Amino acid sequence: MPSILLGAAVDYNYLNSDSTYRETLKSNFSLLVPENDMKFAALEPAQGAFDFASGDALVNFAHSNGMWVRGHNLVWGEHLPDWLTQGKFNHDQVIAILKNHIETVVRHYRGNVISWDVVNEPFNGAHLRDTFWLRTIGPDYIAMAFTWAHEADPNAKLYLNDFGDDEIGPKFNAIYALATSLRQQHVPIDGIGMEMHIGFGAPANPHAVKVNMSRLKSAGLEVEVTELDVQIHNLPGSLQDKLNEQAAIYGEIATACRNAGNCDAFITWGLTDRHTWLTAILGHPDEPLLFDQNYHPKPAYFAVKAALYGSSTATVTATP
Repeated sequence: MPSILLGAAVDYNYLNSDSTYRETLKSNFSLLVPENDMKFAALEPAQGAFDFASGDALVNFAHSNGMWVRGHNLVWGEHLPDWLTQGKFNHDQVIAILKNHIETVVRHYRGNVISWDVVNEPFNGAHLRDTFWLRTIGPDYIAMAFTWAHEADPNAKLYLNDFGDDEIGPKFNAIYALATSLRQQHVPIDGIGMEMHIGFGAPANPHAVKVNMSRLKSAGLEVEVTELDVQIHNLPGSLQDKLNEQAAIYGEIATACRNAGNCDAFITWGLTDRHTWLTAILGHPDEPLLFDQNYHPKPAYFAVKAALYGSSTATVTATP
């Protein structure tokens, strides 16, 4: 496997219906991350009734095309089914539901998924986010989730994934404190995922990314860039100026990952501007990814390849 995997979040519907999407993915990326098809509501739409069809299709595509798979995600406060959030379950029943979900999903993909976002976005600033899991189980849900995931697949790497941990400040400090505390308690957490949706709030801060990656390395924790996209709508200048600035941002973050020594994956949240979650969120088009609307590689693509591998034409695929 390459020292740093280049990955993209993938939607089964696009993969299934668009041959150019499929070709672009398999020709340019070495890691596939299901964008929505492995979230709780997608996999367990009715209690105890699991639907692995889309997730399995993504895994099969990845393995048949020499790609690795990263699971996203096991525990999140969103994308939960109504049967769960509107049910009348007590504390112990919710623990049993979560345990069964994690064990069933991770065992199903054991040996086929190399890493998992076990707990996704658990923080709101420096404090744990008010989620269904925190309200019904309490803060111990985090340690429980990592323990159950590890028991289900001892070889998969396990991550806590969040946004805002690419900045120096209270939120990163809280994530760092939790992760190091879990390690001290022998909870099997391997690392931290840095989402980095650039354009929401503060601008890109590659210096902070380097500092935080270094702190995690000192604590024995790995790190992955997990959900990177870079909006250009509000950048100054011509379209070419915007694309060049976008490429510089991508390149700086990729360089930070390459030089960190504990960063082994660089993942964009999507692969083409034709299909990005930001269109619905922002209410207007943007061009945040490595390939344009017509699947042509953008300056950002070449900047990432050069930063990670020393060449914009380097091969990044490896057979799992």
